[in-house]
Amino acid sequence: MSDWMITVRPPFSRWLVEGIKTMEIRTRIPNELDINDYVYVVEAASGGKVIGRFIVKKIIIAHPRFIAKPYYEQHRVPYEMFVNYVGKREEICAIGLELSCVLNSMATVKDYGLSRAPKWFTKISD
Repeated sequence: MSDWMITVRPPFSRWLVEGIKTMEIRTRIPNELDINDYVYVVEAASGGKVIGRFIVKKIIIAHPRFIAKPYYEQHRVPYEMFVNYVGKREEICAIGLELSCVLNSMATVKDYGLSRAPKWFTKISD
């Protein structure tokens, strides 16, 4: 089990840690990301503030058509926004998550040993 950190734009960052959003879509993920890993969420444009975390419970790598409908139905993200993000990719990644929680501390990425907010998944411990 490893700990990871990602940066997510608001309002999606808040939705992830509040448990409203239960699936994170990424164009790619690290090969080492695994079930039961913790992922800490940094809110973009917050000066590196770590706002919460979630546990990875499912990883799906599939054609965007397979992922688009359940994602849209749950989160009501406009289909055009989804298509713009995915582009012409043949494969995208969906991370199913659970046990999201908001961290009430004032922790920043520096408290986790990073000099700045990660642009991609960054492993912070094994």
